Amino acid sequence: MRSRIWAFSLLTLGVVGLVIIGHSLGILTPFGDLTAKVLRPLQGSGWPFAQQIDSWLTQRDSEDSLRSENESLKEERDRLLQENSRLLSEVSDLEITREERAFLDDKGLRYVSSRVIGRSSDAILEQVIINVGRDDGVQVGFAVTAESGFLIGKVTDVSGSIAKVLLITDQRTEIAAEVQNETGAPGIVAGQLGLSLAMKLIPQNEVIQSDQRVITSGLESSIPKGLLIGTISEVSINPGDIFQEATVSTPIDFKNLGVVSVIIPEIANDA
Repeated sequence: MRSRIWAFSLLTLGVVGLVIIGHSLGILTPFGDLTAKVLRPLQGSGWPFAQQIDSWLTQRDSEDSLRSENESLKEERDRLLQENSRLLSEVSDLEITREERAFLDDKGLRYVSSRVIGRSSDAILEQVIINVGRDDGVQVGFAVTAESGFLIGKVTDVSGSIAKVLLITDQRTEIAAEVQNETGAPGIVAGQLGLSLAMKLIPQNEVIQSDQRVITSGLESSIPKGLLIGTISEVSINPGDIFQEATVSTPIDFKNLGVVSVIIPEIANDA
């Protein structure tokens, strides 16, 4: 349809052009009446056609303008969504930092706030990289906490401005711990292939129950007593064994760690 419209338009313009040239040269003067009769049908249909062409061009310009405006609006929407996501993340970080500081300040602990900036490329190594290091007073063996003071791991490697933290979910991690019950039942918390935590070497005569809190015992010189580890979710007792074992749950999402704190123990303060 469009090709026929353009063909008719070009034909009309060609004929009109020839007529104008003919009149200017005096060639068509003797045939003035005949010319007028020939052009009259074209004039009658040419005006509506010209209006149609003008309307189509106007509509096309309008569609192009709307398309361009729509693209601009989409870009602005995407920018606003990204900005909103960033602001929500910052607000969440501020809330977490506030909770963590409240807990650590209440314990009278010194700490350095930091952010997780990377993870180990080793699929079976539960390790993250944080943006503080030796220049900030961080040393190997220091405890690292997140959210409301929950222990997430220990520093295993330090350079000037960054440090590596082995998470407590890693099977190579061992933390001296105790249950917050009447006897302070001792044990060792270790990771279970990145899936959960287990408290092992709990004396068989200790009475422990679900929902009791598990905290650091303070037996490690670089990790202060009282840092939260989690709560007991299940107890495993075999009468013939010397020790019993418990599964420990933690509210921390270890796959999405953001703001964390490195605890600076008193031994470092005294040094």
